[in-house]
Amino acid sequence: MRKILLAIFTLVLFVSTNTYSQNNTSSPYSRLGLGELFNGGNAKSVGMGGASLTYKDYGYINSYNPASLSGLDSMRFIFNIGLSSKYTQLEQTNDKDSFHDNNFTHLSFGCRASKHYSFAFIVQPYSNIGYEISQVQLIDNTVVQYSYKGTGGLNQLVFSNAVNITDNLALGVNGMFMFGTSNSIETVGVGTNYNSDESKYSTTGLYANFGLQFSQPINSKLKLNLAGTYQPKQSMRVKEKNEIISSGITVKDRTMGHVNFDVPESFGAGLGFSTKQVWVGMDYNKEMWKDAKHFFQRKTTNHQYIDRDRYSIGVNYNPNVDGFATSFFKKLSYRFGAFYDTGYVRVNGEDITDKAISLGLGIPMSKGKGQINVALEFGQRGTLDNYNIREDYAKLSLQFSLFEAWFVKRKYK
Repeated sequence: MRKILLAIFTLVLFVSTNTYSQNNTSSPYSRLGLGELFNGGNAKSVGMGGASLTYKDYGYINSYNPASLSGLDSMRFIFNIGLSSKYTQLEQTNDKDSFHDNNFTHLSFGCRASKHYSFAFIVQPYSNIGYEISQVQLIDNTVVQYSYKGTGGLNQLVFSNAVNITDNLALGVNGMFMFGTSNSIETVGVGTNYNSDESKYSTTGLYANFGLQFSQPINSKLKLNLAGTYQPKQSMRVKEKNEIISSGITVKDRTMGHVNFDVPESFGAGLGFSTKQVWVGMDYNKEMWKDAKHFFQRKTTNHQYIDRDRYSIGVNYNPNVDGFATSFFKKLSYRFGAFYDTGYVRVNGEDITDKAISLGLGIPMSKGKGQINVALEFGQRGTLDNYNIREDYAKLSLQFSLFEAWFVKRKYK
C-alpha cells in the first residue's frame, strides 16, 4: 500500500508542477486588476461552498484561517496535493464560446509539532491571468484589428502557524511570500502593418494575515464555533519591462523600474455549529479594494475597483466518526455548500459577481493512510447587461491527502 501511495503522489506531483507553472484560466475578466483571484482553497472547503473559517479536523490544512491548524492530529504528518478542472461557457449578446482549463490548486504539508503549536507550508496561486480578445472596427473606411492577450499570474508561498491558547481558543498567523510573472500584449493592425505593445511584470513581496478560532459547548452534543481573520493593507513590489514592436521591428525596449501595488486590507468572520457527526458553518469576508493602490492593467478605462464581499455557507456530514462503519457509504464524508461573491471590479457600470453551489465527498484510503476529497461546483460569473460577458461553469476539484504516522513506538518480538 505504501508503494502505491508513493507512486500516486509522485505522479500527481509531476502533473501539478507542470500545471502550476502555467496558471491556467480562459476568463476575459482576468484582464482586469490582478487577474482572476484564486478562491479554490482545497477540495474539502470547495465542497462546503468555501465556508471554512470555523472548520477544523485532524487532517485539514486551511490557508484562509491559520488557527484551524490547531485541530491537526499530533500523531500524523499531513501531505496534500490539489488539482482542478473547469469547463466554462462564455456568452455575450449573440456570441458563445467555451473553454476547458486544468489547474494546480495547492501543495501543502504540516503537522502538530507540540501540544500547543502546529505549522504548515502551503504553495498556491493568488491570481491567474489568461485571456485572448480580438476586436475589429471600421474607422474612416479602414478595417482596424485590435487584439489583447495576457498570461501568467501571482503565486503564494505560505508559512502557517497556530497556537492553542486554551482548549477552546486558538490563534494563528500566516507569513506569505508573493511572487509571479505576468505578460500582456496589445496589438493594433491595419492590413499587414501592426504595432504591438508588450509588457512583462515581475512581482515579489512579503505580507501576513491573522486568524482565531473559538469553540464553546452549548450542551453535551452541540458546540458553538466562532472565527475571525484580519489582513492589513500591504505593498508589493513590481518590476515592469516594456517593448514596442512595429511590423516586426523593435522600436523601444526598456525596463521601467519598480512600482508598487497593494494587497488590500481584509477581514472575515465565521459562525458554525457542530455535533459529533455534523458541522454547519457560515462565513463573511470583505476585501477593501477601493482603498488599495493599483498598477496592473492601467490601460483599460472601462472598469473600476470596488470593495469585495463574499458570503458562504457549508455543511459537512461524517457518519463514521467512531471508525466502526462496515458499509462503504457510511465511511464517506458528505459536503454541501453555496457562495455569493460581489467581485472586486465593476465593468461598464456592472459588478462582476460570482455565485455557485457545490457538493463534495471525502473517500478514505485503507488503514487510515489518507483521504481523497472530491468537489463539484456549478456557478455563474458576470452578466450580459451593458455588453458584458457571462460565464457559466462547472468545476471539478480533486485533493489527495496522505497521512504518515509519526512518533509511534513499534513493538518487536
